[in-house]
Amino acid sequence: YFFQENHGWEFGRVVLNSAVRSSLLDDIEARTGFPTDAQPSAFSVSSSYIFSPIYGKYAWGEDSVVHFDLYALAGLGLRFARDLQPFGELGIGMSHYFGSHFSLSPEVRWRVYSERRMTSILISEVSFQMGASWLF
Repeated sequence: YFFQENHGWEFGRVVLNSAVRSSLLDDIEARTGFPTDAQPSAFSVSSSYIFSPIYGKYAWGEDSVVHFDLYALAGLGLRFARDLQPFGELGIGMSHYFGSHFSLSPEVRWRVYSERRMTSILISEVSFQMGASWLF
């Protein structure tokens, strides 16, 4: 086993969203007569500093070695909704490299931003993501 500390920068990350209005939301607005003031984002861009304190490897079967790293990230970004909203985010993740080409990366990110509705409120979002990569 080999452990090593790494630092990195995720220069640009673009997240595309597709918010769909549900029939439940229409029903709530019809019953209460009060329109909701949610502002789903069309997309967001961010940049993050990544710190990986642990890099290691473990045996997968008798003849395969899986390389992995655990990492934490902190970043800033812009959310494009009705208004342009800056946000901060924190996250943790882990990359698993199977062989020399394939990688799986589960990740959790926590995003905080201020949104103006009836008053200004602080929104907190948590997202779980699973990434798969084929490295050339």
